[in-house]
Amino acid sequence: MTVVAIAITTLLLADVLVRFGRDTLDSYYVDHYARKSRAVHARNPAPRVILLGSSRAAYGLAPSEFERATGLKAFNFGIPGSKIPEWQILAERTIASIRPSLVVLGVNASEIRADAEPISAARDLFEFRDLTDYLFHDGWSSTVLANFVERRLASPWALFHRRFEIASWLQERSGALFPKHAQLAVELRHHASRDCPEDGYEHPWLSGRRLADLEMKLSADLRSIAAATVPVCDVHAPVVSRFRALLQWFVDHDIPVVVAYLPNSPWTEERWHEAEPVLEQLILDCCLQAGVAYVGASTHDLPRTNADYLDESHMGLPLARRASRRIAERAIRLGLIRPDERLAFADERPASDVGIGPLADHGEKSEAGTP
Repeated sequence: MTVVAIAITTLLLADVLVRFGRDTLDSYYVDHYARKSRAVHARNPAPRVILLGSSRAAYGLAPSEFERATGLKAFNFGIPGSKIPEWQILAERTIASIRPSLVVLGVNASEIRADAEPISAARDLFEFRDLTDYLFHDGWSSTVLANFVERRLASPWALFHRRFEIASWLQERSGALFPKHAQLAVELRHHASRDCPEDGYEHPWLSGRRLADLEMKLSADLRSIAAATVPVCDVHAPVVSRFRALLQWFVDHDIPVVVAYLPNSPWTEERWHEAEPVLEQLILDCCLQAGVAYVGASTHDLPRTNADYLDESHMGLPLARRASRRIAERAIRLGLIRPDERLAFADERPASDVGIGPLADHGEKSEAGTP
């Protein structure tokens, strides 16, 4: 009984300390959803091109390239860790009110893997009806339920809810023993303290962080590369029907959308050589079924090496700009940006700033050929 009483008292005291240290712990917390939602609503006028997706889109879709090509203001709404359920909620709660001229949905095979679970959505976005809808349509998931419940327990159990921020605080103070982890904690704190950029784009190389590319990391130590598991492929998985529903939502709301494949590094493509082509073809099939434009990324159309990547799946800045320029130009050739919108915006800018020339290929519906 004494041991139990001491343990409970210790936990309660630690919980109280966490509550009093809320301001300190907040400096390590980045609420990407709230941060980017505030930034996009603060834009006046609202951005006309929304770039949506996970961290691959957050790094791989450069707003400046879409602005140069289309003549329209762009905003990167890529959210690290997000998947299709998160994009559905963002579309319904934010994009619907903005009604952009174009949505660029950056996808990868990993986002349509059969074992994907909306952990980020359950923790940060789900309301009760969202949770019940997911569990009913996608099947039982104790992980999703646990993350949903955790947010509800944030008030009575602060010690558990803030465990990641507590870990970052401890890591920063253990620099002498673990300098690498301390540096990551410092970077996280600096990132959390900055306002979201006007265009939402926060590529690490823009701020000089982690300048080493994947080729350098592979040459240094293969064991230091955090290799993602090969995605599970199932054409009948609930995530596939959700992807189809998301595309149909854009069609039903008359919001032009182009799905752009954001490729992995050559190192990862080699590891995923069996699963990725099948999943990419599945993404293309969903687009064709919905009548949504698709832009693939073959090595012929978008040459790339491991040196063009931060890690195995996130593009470095030069490749992100090249990929974004290609997607933007393709969207224009497909007629997804109306000429009157481009010209109205172009009249307010220097002629040299407008971007590429006349529209073409209005009648095309998808990228020619397979992915």
